[in-house]
Amino acid sequence: MAVFNLLSELHTKKSDFRICAKVVRRWTNETEWFGHFLEIILRDEMGTMIQASVPNGLAERLNVEIKEGDSYVIEKFNVSPVEKNPPLFDQKYHIFFSTHTVMRSV
Repeated sequence: MAVFNLLSELHTKKSDFRICAKVVRRWTNETEWFGHFLEIILRDEMGTMIQASVPNGLAERLNVEIKEGDSYVIEKFNVSPVEKNPPLFDQKYHIFFSTHTVMRSV
């Protein structure tokens, strides 16, 4: 059986996390410096939620259609402290997908 990290276990001092989470919400966002992003809210089996950002064009390269209500295994992503003030909900960290991120439907 596969072992997954809970979202509450994420921190910035490690980079080899493997999570299984459901997409609760998704939308697109545009920033002045970085362009378009796909933003998603993920929830794990314990009900913990975290926001994740997928840069423009990267979602297509993941070879998976990201749908609300579906669950995914996600690994090889970056974790950063939340910089929004205030964050969408009580969260310390934010997930950023990179070209190395692997995501597959469960």
